[in-house]
Amino acid sequence: MIRLNILAYDLEDLYKMHRIVLAEYSRIEPFSGRTIIISENTAEQYGLELGQSIKIEINEQPVHFRIAGIARPVGLFQEDGRNVYAVVPKEYLNALYQVRGKATLYILN
Repeated sequence: MIRLNILAYDLEDLYKMHRIVLAEYSRIEPFSGRTIIISENTAEQYGLELGQSIKIEINEQPVHFRIAGIARPVGLFQEDGRNVYAVVPKEYLNALYQVRGKATLYILN
């Protein structure tokens, strides 16, 4: 089990706000539903591959995501050894928390 910092973005906003370099991607657009982008370091460390399904527990509920992108360790995905980041579609997380059109920041523990 690893602790993830899950960030929710529209793909267009993600590219505008952060330097993102995708090493691999598949069916990333439209960026919706249960898709996720992880870092290259996370993929290597945990043996994860593009297209693979991973289970993430959110509010004690298992949610399966398909890895749609693996990002180079720059910008948002430049990990410091303590924090692991992943990006999911904003609309999906909004729907999951029933806050469509309201949420701008989530803090998950």
